[in-house]
Amino acid sequence: MTYTARHASTETTTEELAYDPYAQIAYNASENYYNGVEPKLITADLVTSAVRNASIRGDKVNKLESRIDNVREYLIENYDELEAHADEIARFLDIDLTNEVTVEVNVSFSVTMELPIGITADSVDGHDFSFDITSENDDYEITDYDTCVIYCNEA
Repeated sequence: MTYTARHASTETTTEELAYDPYAQIAYNASENYYNGVEPKLITADLVTSAVRNASIRGDKVNKLESRIDNVREYLIENYDELEAHADEIARFLDIDLTNEVTVEVNVSFSVTMELPIGITADSVDGHDFSFDITSENDDYEITDYDTCVIYCNEA
């Protein structure tokens, strides 16, 4: 593989690409990437190790997340037998023991409106309304909902 040196001269030169573990590069070591510049030198062998370690660490994180998902699933499936033990294990591993369920609620609203003279209830469209759902119970939260007005008729 060959590369072209960008800053060596205005002429294009082609050199053989070689790995030098002792070659140094400067990088910004500042924790505040956008506002601070703290140049530091690092050798190529340390960059190589960092790249390899990042890949290994990513694989380990993925495996750990998969294992935690398996523990969560096990705790939920066996909650009746484990009860307080499941709660403690979930607390140790920072797992939320929740089930997502969809509940269909059939509700009827009676809405009293004041309409301008000449406007009848027949001109009111169901899409003119918006209904919000809130939970009055602190044991659970509503994460998503959808409403659909089936009809809108004068009573």
